[in-house]
Amino acid sequence: MPHGEALVGAPVADAVEDVHVGNEAVEDEVIDRRPRIDPTRSYLHENVILQLRTTEFSAVVNTLLICHLARIVWASPASDLPFLCMDRVLLAVCYVHFGVFCGRTKYWWKNHALYSAARNQPTPRLLLMGVDRARAYQVPRLNILDNLWLVLVPCLTYFASKTALSVNLRYHWKWCLWGWLASMILVPIMFFVLRSSIIIVDHGMTQDCLEANTKISAFDPSKPWSAFGDPQCGICLVEYQKNDPIRLLPCDHHFHTKCVDGWLKKYTNHCPFCRAPIEPANTKED
Repeated sequence: MPHGEALVGAPVADAVEDVHVGNEAVEDEVIDRRPRIDPTRSYLHENVILQLRTTEFSAVVNTLLICHLARIVWASPASDLPFLCMDRVLLAVCYVHFGVFCGRTKYWWKNHALYSAARNQPTPRLLLMGVDRARAYQVPRLNILDNLWLVLVPCLTYFASKTALSVNLRYHWKWCLWGWLASMILVPIMFFVLRSSIIIVDHGMTQDCLEANTKISAFDPSKPWSAFGDPQCGICLVEYQKNDPIRLLPCDHHFHTKCVDGWLKKYTNHCPFCRAPIEPANTKED
């Protein structure tokens, strides 16, 4: 190889190697900046159903536990206790827990209403907006106080004398701990079941939302046909017979209820003809 060619080729090879290394660095940076996939957003309907069932489970379990705690407190009136004793501190903690439960009751009701409204949204964008709206309604103080209850009760009952109140509270705390552990275990299990093929999740609208935003009429051949198109179902292509239930969508398309209801509830909240969304009340996509 000529000496001049070697001198020219070396810088070119070094430049090519530098460019290759630079491209790898850029690719690594792009990969690092790539948004992480949130499984709860990839399975929106499953996530909404999971949140609804979790809220219902928490409300039922905590209501049963608070009733059990009320029975314990009722059996230990403060008037029968000395002025300075650990049982009075335990009773004060129980009263605070009652107040936290009242606040969580409002949170459960509001959270369930928000996720129920999100479940009925007609489009993925509105569904995601409803989920984000429900997630924004959080009361972290109530969760902190509720978790603090699980820490305070065993500590206070450990240092307290073995009275009926302290023994019963420690027994109640064990039930609270089991309820908390059950919720931690059931949530990932339910999410796995919902996202798998074990349970088929409906991705359309609920029956209540369907009835509220569409109309049903019985076909009467003696009356003039005033709806859009011919008096026949656009899915099965069969003419309407007397007293056939017909579902009229907001876009004026009409079908047999048995033909279109499965489509709207299982698959999507859109008209199978024109793809117009069937919107719940007071919602509108831009």
